[in-house]
This record gives sequence, C-alpha cells and structure tokens, in this order.
Amino acid sequence: MSPQINWALRPADESQVDQLAATMNVPRAFARVLWLRGLRDPKVAQRFLDARDNLAWLETPLLTPGMERAVARIRRAIDNQEPFVVYGDYDCDGVTSTALLYRYLKRGLGARCEAYLPDRFKDGYGVTPQAVERIASTGVRLILTCDNGISAVAAAQKARELGVDLVVTDHHQPPECLPEVLAIVHPAEGFAHLKDLAGVGVAFLLVIALEGGFTQRLAHFLDLVAIGTVGDVVPLNGPNRSLVWGGLERFRHGRNRFPGIAALAQVAGTELTRARAEDLAFQLVPRLNAAGRLENPRIGFELLTTNHHDEAQTLAESLDRINRERRGLSSELQSELDVRLQREWDFEQEPFVVLAESHFHHGITGIIAGRIKERYRCPVLLFSGHPGTLWKASGRSPEGLHLYEALHAVRDHLIGFGGHAQAAGCVAEEAQLPIIRKALNRYVREKGWKPAADEVLLDAELPFSQADDSFLESLDLLEPYGQRNPAPIFGLFHAQVVRQRVHKTHLFLEVDDGETCAEVIAWNRAADAPALHGWVHLTYRLKYNTFRGRKTLQYVAERLEPASAPCAISLATGSIDR
Repeated sequence: MSPQINWALRPADESQVDQLAATMNVPRAFARVLWLRGLRDPKVAQRFLDARDNLAWLETPLLTPGMERAVARIRRAIDNQEPFVVYGDYDCDGVTSTALLYRYLKRGLGARCEAYLPDRFKDGYGVTPQAVERIASTGVRLILTCDNGISAVAAAQKARELGVDLVVTDHHQPPECLPEVLAIVHPAEGFAHLKDLAGVGVAFLLVIALEGGFTQRLAHFLDLVAIGTVGDVVPLNGPNRSLVWGGLERFRHGRNRFPGIAALAQVAGTELTRARAEDLAFQLVPRLNAAGRLENPRIGFELLTTNHHDEAQTLAESLDRINRERRGLSSELQSELDVRLQREWDFEQEPFVVLAESHFHHGITGIIAGRIKERYRCPVLLFSGHPGTLWKASGRSPEGLHLYEALHAVRDHLIGFGGHAQAAGCVAEEAQLPIIRKALNRYVREKGWKPAADEVLLDAELPFSQADDSFLESLDLLEPYGQRNPAPIFGLFHAQVVRQRVHKTHLFLEVDDGETCAEVIAWNRAADAPALHGWVHLTYRLKYNTFRGRKTLQYVAERLEPASAPCAISLATGSIDR
C-alpha cells in the first residue's frame, strides 16, 4: 500500500449506531451510514428517507414578486399571440431547461415561442448584447432566459434600449449588481430555501406557476428535470432529491414519454427500468453535453423535443458519435497535462493550477479541469484562446475552496466571470493571464487552503456475508446519490486475495474477508495483477448483473491497494493495527 494513502474507518458512536439499527430495524452498516450523515434520531432519519417521495411542496405555486411579473408577462404574450424567444444554454441543464419551457409553452399552451441555444464558440456564455440585438431585429419584444441571465447586465441594458422585455430564470451565483430587467426568477430573489435548484428546477417552478400548481399533467416533465439536475451536479440532499427521484421512478416504471430520452438510453446502453442517478450522470448527461462542447447544442434540444421515434434515433446516434469524438479529445489532453504537471508543476508554490494554451479545445476544458481537480485535489482553471482574442476559461475546485469567490477576488483582471462554488468560468485578455495565475495562487495561500490528504474513509466495514440482496434493497432507500448525498463507501481492511484471473483488461479476484470468499471485479486493472497478491485493502460496491435473464449480485472494486499482513489482535486492547 502506498504510504501516502491513509485507509481508515470514519469514527462513529457505535452504541448509538446499534440503537439506531435496532429502532429502525435496518442493517447495522446502513444505520452507520445514517449516523455519519447526521441522521441520528430515528424520526429524523425516517423523514429524510421518506422525503424523496414527497413532491407536495410543488403543489402550491411559488409566487415571488419576480415570479408574478414573469407569469403576467408570459401570459400576456400568449393571449396576444406575441412571438417571443426562450433563451437557453449549451450544457445539459440549459438544454433540458429550454426543452421543458418550449414543450410546455408552445406545445402545451400554444405560445408563439421559439428556442435560442447559444453556440459556445460564436456566442459565448449566456445572453449577450449582440444576441439581444439579433433577436430584436426579428420583431421579438420578449426574451425568457433559462439557466442563464443573472449576470447579463450589458444584455439587459441593450434590451432596454431596444424596447425588449427580458425575463430571467437562473440559478447561478448572482453578481453584486443585478441586471435591470422586467423580472428575475432566482432562488436568491425570494426563495433561498430552494437555493440548490438547478436551472431546470427553476424553470420547472415557472411552469408550475403558469399552470397554477403541480398537477399530473406536468409529471412527465420530471423526466427532463431529473436529467438536467443530475447533469448540473447540484446537491441531492434536499429538494433536488425528490425531483430527481420523481424522474427516476418514472423511468423505472416505464412511464417515460419522450422518444428522445428512450433513444439516448438505447445508444448509451442504459436500461431505464433500472436507472439510477449515476446512469444519468455517466451515460445520458455526457452525450447531451457533447453537442454543446464540440458542435451545436441544438442537436440535444431537438432530441428532447421531437415526438418522432425515427428522428429521435437519428439524433441520438449523432450525439453518440459526437461523444465518442469528445472522449478521444479528452483522453489526449488529459495525457498531455498529466505529463506536464508531473514534470513541471510545483504544487507547494502554486496550489492553484492555471494553464493557458491556444490548442486547448474550449469545449472540453471543463471536463479536463474536473479530472485534474480529482487527481491532484487542487483548484484548476484552464484557458483557451488565440493571440489577439479574448481567452475563455473553465474551472473546477474541490470542496473547501469556493471557486466563484476566488474569481471574484481577482475580478479586476477579468472581463467577466460566473458559476458556482465548485465550477465556474471566466473571460480575460491574454496580457492578464500571467497576472491572474499569480493572483489566484496568492488568494489560495492567503486563505490558508491546503489540499486534502489522499485518504480512503470507509462508512463501514462490510463482510461479504452481510452484503446481500436485503442489504442492497436497504441501500436503495438512500438513492439518488450525488453531491452532499454521496454513495456510501463500504470495504474491507486486510482482506486476502486467494486466487486471481485476468480477462482482457479486467482483473477478477477471489477475496477472503476472514469469513467468506467472494469474487471481486476490478475493471481495467489487469496490469496491476502482479501487485495485488496476498493482502489488500479495498472498497467495493454492490450491484446486480443481469445476463441472459439471470440476475446475480456482483462485487465491484472501486479502490484497491496492496496492504501489509494484519497484526495479531492485542488481548489487552482488542485493536488491530491497520
């Protein structure tokens, strides 16, 4: 085992865990997970588990002053058959938001609205003065944004000059100076208790307000809300949990009404009737994002708004092709930057990685920034551009360092910036890039921020005998997993590998946990076979594998490291040296 990696069991009051397990009649390892998440009172824990099925909070429309103005203006446009534009964004959250509003307004209410999806490379992020001018030239006098607009001060000014009403629905961090628009629908403006909603969640609240409350007529929109919410990586321990679960339950019961989602799942190899949040995150979301990263986000929008199965299949195959191209580009850039960082970068001197190259593809810098952040546990900002042009950056930050606040601290060197605590972007002049790099690293040092140690913390040790079908059913009560509601980490210390076999790039280990032997699969770890003899520490997850109609329980290794042999138990302390 690498000396840099600390393996440990997260500490808990074991007597309270025992009491919680007994009171709730749940497996002890499951009760330990609840306790570690602060759900230590059985009633509180049960309320959390039950909350995912509760959509009652949607039944009463949210009517903030901004919402009331937005609803009144949109209804006037519909009543007068006035043309207007729904202005979205090019990522998954933006595309699902636009599709939701377009379907409800045009297909449901007969509005004369069209969708505008900005091009990442031509238009940049958000609604711009140039876009407002182009739209206004067609005679449109109402623009409704979704998943953007809260920072569009210049666009708002242009809209006022041209007599265009701008209605903003957004969820990104508001700037100090809000745009002067007709209406703002944003959690910071009257419903901070829903501050974690994704852009598609805010758009859904607007639809509910227009409808007069949540009804079964709107239930099918949960399919889009679930995908967009998962795609934006927002917290899933509050209201978003019930929104995502509502969509997942529809998928699981075969109620999906959108041909595009079914076609996308088919090309991604995702079985919607067994879908989890991670299936959306790793199979559907990347394909919807790919179009906006490399080509035009309208492909994803058309997929989600078509009612024709043949067209949906063609569009889904296009997204799958673009995603394969995106994976190839990402792999090349990831390899290049790994070599560069390992050879050249001094993380002690520069804990904030800021890089700028003209060959960086702006469509994938966000993905690569995220991977670097995960691997090196540091904040990252990757700029792309060309001499004589503005340079655009995508950034990611680990928990504990607020990326939007970091960019705000260096705002004097930026043309613009926006985003969230852990994901944000900015635009700057080329001459400012070295200054931004120094300023961000100075900011991090002054904050006293340090990268977290590489450690593996188990929620519970889980012998194979306890990891059965019943336990997997209990775990399902914690779904959907995501930010602030992560999948529990179970594993074993000092388990013994008694046999191994290699199939293609995969490693299959027969592991003895001291009581039971079971096969553990380590995907793409065949090259590590020589190092994984004898004793190991491992984390693993349980999943069902269905092959030829037969469903079996599978143990899949997530973290797997060589370990020393366990020391003898001390009769005096009862402890084992790990």
